[in-house]
Amino acid sequence: PRPTPRHATPQQGKRQPMYTCTMPPKKKAKTSSYAMPQQPMEYASHMRDQMRERVELESSGKKKTLNYDIEQNIREIRAILAVNAEIFDRCMVSIKSSVDPSSDSFSPVVSFKRCSFDVVEVRPVNSTIQFITEPVPSKREFDLRSLMKLPDSLADTFAIKHKDKPHSSFIDYGTFFQNSLALHENVLGPFLANLKDHLESVQVCLGEIDEWILGPSSNIKYIYSLFGIKLHQPSNFGVFVRDCDCPQGTHSLDDICQRCGKTFGSHKEGRNARRCGFPYNSDSSSVSDASSVSDSSSDSDSSSDSDEEDYPFQCKIFHLLKQCHESDVYRRTFDISKEDGREELNNFLDFLTSS
Repeated sequence: PRPTPRHATPQQGKRQPMYTCTMPPKKKAKTSSYAMPQQPMEYASHMRDQMRERVELESSGKKKTLNYDIEQNIREIRAILAVNAEIFDRCMVSIKSSVDPSSDSFSPVVSFKRCSFDVVEVRPVNSTIQFITEPVPSKREFDLRSLMKLPDSLADTFAIKHKDKPHSSFIDYGTFFQNSLALHENVLGPFLANLKDHLESVQVCLGEIDEWILGPSSNIKYIYSLFGIKLHQPSNFGVFVRDCDCPQGTHSLDDICQRCGKTFGSHKEGRNARRCGFPYNSDSSSVSDASSVSDSSSDSDSSSDSDEEDYPFQCKIFHLLKQCHESDVYRRTFDISKEDGREELNNFLDFLTSS
């Protein structure tokens, strides 16, 4: 055997392989450049900073500069909420279509209804002419998105509470505002500024609806100033006809019965009013109830061989504004919702007075 070299270990005497294979060192897991704070108060402060940055980022695209003064914003928001609640209650009386966010066909566009006295009609009756006006129903659609959805700068902060039924589609902004006051001042400043900005857009939306609904009040004031007749907007939007109890001479022979579609002149003379042969419909929009019809029936001519006299002529609800004796026959209409129509009516009245 070969002699072992001095100071050599037994392994040194073994034959070494020509190539050595070594495993690469394990890579360390990458860590984020910013570690999440572990201390409770530091963690809370970090989350507030993130929320503030998100609120400010979402509102950075707005054209106007927002005021972060907490005390001033609280005062102004409370005032805006009070005004919005008052307008909201007025508008919801006139809402026409139901709103159900859970429906597949849900749309933030909602219909509202109103009644207005837009037209004054001049018509001949016997040897007189009458100035009358009728309530005209109408509807209009408005986009109520701002009442149903929060902007991105306010969303995902608190659980949203909605109003009680039947208005459960609309956000309860009063409760939302009160909950927001629990935020830390670092976040509360920009949050209230964005909330006030959004509530102002809600007020604009409600104001447009309110202005449209109250539009007929201008016509009512004009009629009162011209004829001295004080009218009121109908509270029942489904009632525009009635069983006729008008004084004799109110209707012309050409007036149309709302029950049968025939002219007033074609109806038979009854004891109290013209009678209609069309069957009475208890589901009709007549303002008379079944008892009033039975009363009319008892007053009708008992010698009649037919039931057609049980039903009176049905006329539109209208208001007689003025009646005057005039030999000439006039039949005209004036749109008093427009200034031109009012001017024409004024001139026509002046012409009748001077003639």
